[in-house]
Amino acid sequence: MFLQVRVRYCRAFVAFKNCTLSANIVLITLVTDQQFSGVFALLTGDSILRFMTEVKGTDLWCYPGKDIDYIRRQLKNNSHILHKFSLIVIHIGTNNIHKNSTSHIKQDFCALLAAIREICNADVAFSCILPRPRDDKRTANKIQEINKWLQNWSEANQCLCLRSYNFARKHVDVVYRRDGLHLNDEGIRRFTDFLNHQLAPSVLKARLAAWRGGQDNAGQ
Repeated sequence: MFLQVRVRYCRAFVAFKNCTLSANIVLITLVTDQQFSGVFALLTGDSILRFMTEVKGTDLWCYPGKDIDYIRRQLKNNSHILHKFSLIVIHIGTNNIHKNSTSHIKQDFCALLAAIREICNADVAFSCILPRPRDDKRTANKIQEINKWLQNWSEANQCLCLRSYNFARKHVDVVYRRDGLHLNDEGIRRFTDFLNHQLAPSVLKARLAAWRGGQDNAGQ
């Protein structure tokens, strides 16, 4: 029997001496083959995904504070599970923006994709880095540069690119918590709606067929 550890995050509120304390609680459950049957995609990435538990057909592997290379290593360490997924959706890169050059970030994305291709035959979708209220001009420009490159690079390497920044760009002051780094309830709802639309079977099938068709035509 196939067993997988599934991690879920929730917010707990505890009243103590007239104060309300909040904490992130990690829920860990074992998932059997039967329970796993409705899941077709792995959704993995950094803390932006922390409460994204309502994206249909996905299993969430969330690694708060981590970067692109960490995700690569985690996928390699869990390579025996990846064959269960027909699609791997990755939202990562925010934590690379401040510490790495654009060339380094691009190299890490290339290494990540190469590792996945060595492990399994799943289709791969990269979600663009989200703009944030705390970005200064330098980091905002860096995010735009990486996102533009990510779109072109994904297409060239037969991957899907999800333009996730669209849901946040016009409402950046509405979808984040006070820290300016993490999505609030409204942001989680909007990002969930965006991903549910992008990963809906009809939309996904059409997008995959489009670039596969272009690939076939290019070979003729």
